[in-house]
Amino acid sequence: MFLALVPMGCFKTMKIVQVNKTLPPISEGLQELGHEIVKVNLRQGEKAILRELEGLKPDLVIVNLPEQKRVKKELDKLNIETFVSAPRSLSNIYHEISALGTKLGLRRQADSLVEYMMRNLEKVVPEHRVKIYVEISPRPIITIGADTFLNDLIHRAGGINIFADLNKDYPVVGQETVIVRNPDIIIVLHPEDVTGRTGWHKVGAIMNGRVYTDLNQDYLMRPGPRLVEGYRQLVHIIND
Repeated sequence: MFLALVPMGCFKTMKIVQVNKTLPPISEGLQELGHEIVKVNLRQGEKAILRELEGLKPDLVIVNLPEQKRVKKELDKLNIETFVSAPRSLSNIYHEISALGTKLGLRRQADSLVEYMMRNLEKVVPEHRVKIYVEISPRPIITIGADTFLNDLIHRAGGINIFADLNKDYPVVGQETVIVRNPDIIIVLHPEDVTGRTGWHKVGAIMNGRVYTDLNQDYLMRPGPRLVEGYRQLVHIIND
């Protein structure tokens, strides 16, 4: 949700920290303009992170659930205000942006951002939906289920997630299941090659050279306006 803060301009009014792995590239420009951008080092351990956050005295900390559930609990003990981000659909993202805008006194800007996203995530109506397989991790093999906004994006772009029948967010699946479901397109969001796996030569996506490894993960997996760019990439490869 950090990316949603930048277009709303809240850096002008509050010190806000998000416990996240990366900050958006636009943060460099904000630093040049004199804004303080705080990056929390996740490698230092949970206790050290909490000490750092306490020392920063932020007005608000955005935490992502469920992975940062314990961090939120400790921040509550320190009386540090938190905003919980846990979107599982595009509608969840829109709601969170609006709620955060209201909290920051920037509801008009937040609503404008939501309108921008909705306008640029217009649904594609295909003649035939191609089957999409997204792999996030190779060991174990982790994909996306129905409870993810990426599943929503794929459907809007004209495809169908081959694991949309799993009512989970990021389920672990077996190689044999992927082969049987025979995706038309494979999107790999990690550096390992999948084309040489035993039996995968029979998969339509590999037979037809439709394995994509160069999509920007930040554009597809991080909730915020950069999903628009990720959506454009999906529309291009699905309807190519």
